[in-house]
Amino acid sequence: MLKGFAFLLAAFGIAEIAYVTPTHTTYRRPRKGYLTPYDGLRFVRLTPLGEFVFRRRDHYELAAGPPTRSPVVLDEDEIRRLFASDPVLREIVLKVEGLRIAVRQGDLKKLAKRLEQFGYLSPIPRVT
Repeated sequence: MLKGFAFLLAAFGIAEIAYVTPTHTTYRRPRKGYLTPYDGLRFVRLTPLGEFVFRRRDHYELAAGPPTRSPVVLDEDEIRRLFASDPVLREIVLKVEGLRIAVRQGDLKKLAKRLEQFGYLSPIPRVT
C-alpha cells in the first residue's frame, strides 16, 4: 500500500521515484514475475513541491508557465478562396474594392454562423 501511495505522489509531482521491472521468486502471482506492479519501486525522493506540501520548506515558487496569449495568424488566401467558392457566403457578402467585403447588417449573424461551420473563430460580435 505504501509503494502504491508513492506512485500516486509521483503522479501529482510531489515525489520522484526510481522504478525497475518487478521480479520476485517467492511472492508472485500466477503467470507473473511479481506480486504487484509496485514491487519494482526502488527509491522515492520528495520534489520541492513535495517538501512544501509536507512542510519541510516554508515557501514554494511556481515556475513561469506557457504564455497566456498567442498571436492569431490568418491565412488570407484559405479565406479569399472560401468566399469565392462557397455558395452561401457568395450570397451574403458583397465584394468591394481593395479585396475587401461588405456585409448587410441583417446578414452578420448568418456570416458568423457560416464561418464557424468552417472552423473560423469569427471576430464578428453576435447580433441578437
